[in-house]
Amino acid sequence: MMKIPAIISCNANTCCISDLKKNIEVWYVNLQEKRSLYTLCRSLLSVDEQQRSSRFKFKQHAQDYSLGRGLLRVLLGCYLQQAPESLRFSYSCYGKPQLSESQFLQFNLSHSNYALAYCFTLQAKVGIDIEYVDKKRSLDPLITRCFSCSDQHYLNKLSEEEKVRNFFQGWVRKEAILKALGKGLNYPLADLSVYFNGESTHTVCDDGEKNSWVLHSLPDPLAEFVAAVAVNTIDKKIKLKGWI
Repeated sequence: MMKIPAIISCNANTCCISDLKKNIEVWYVNLQEKRSLYTLCRSLLSVDEQQRSSRFKFKQHAQDYSLGRGLLRVLLGCYLQQAPESLRFSYSCYGKPQLSESQFLQFNLSHSNYALAYCFTLQAKVGIDIEYVDKKRSLDPLITRCFSCSDQHYLNKLSEEEKVRNFFQGWVRKEAILKALGKGLNYPLADLSVYFNGESTHTVCDDGEKNSWVLHSLPDPLAEFVAAVAVNTIDKKIKLKGWI
């Protein structure tokens, strides 16, 4: 019987891989509550992950990375019924991780401020983004640079409070698509126009091919954050698993 660290109650009801055939399962982590797990999580990492953690300039950033990757390993190990430290990752040319030996299980993770978000599904491209809503941040330069003309027109008609919320809602939707593609910010954000509210289907060109994306806005994980998931199929439902 392989051993899963007692970070979560790992059983068939917690992480049932067959549930991922129809669902995208979403987990949240409040890093402020998980600092005590740093040593354990770091011990689960591969040599290259530990080396990357050591290269961070600030101690908190190194801890956040180790916690995020360690907890990812715990969740993947729970779904696959494998020891977390035995999992091996490969990376796209843009750095998106995937399992080396189990590529049918797709996952993505996102980190902002003190929150982490994970999503898992089977046989579909999926991306997740979570962002801290910084109400003091100057948004106008980002709106001009990163949003299409139609999006800019929509945002600039709103009150300042509505603009902030809608900006971040649009941002996480863009990021979720780009993370599902595995390109991150290497794709020109202004070329990607999104609906700001509700669930929607969006089409984006990638390398000459058209991919249809379903965008799901997630219920606010915390009052200060927004989050979204993108998936390239209409056949998946969101299942919120809650907080680790």
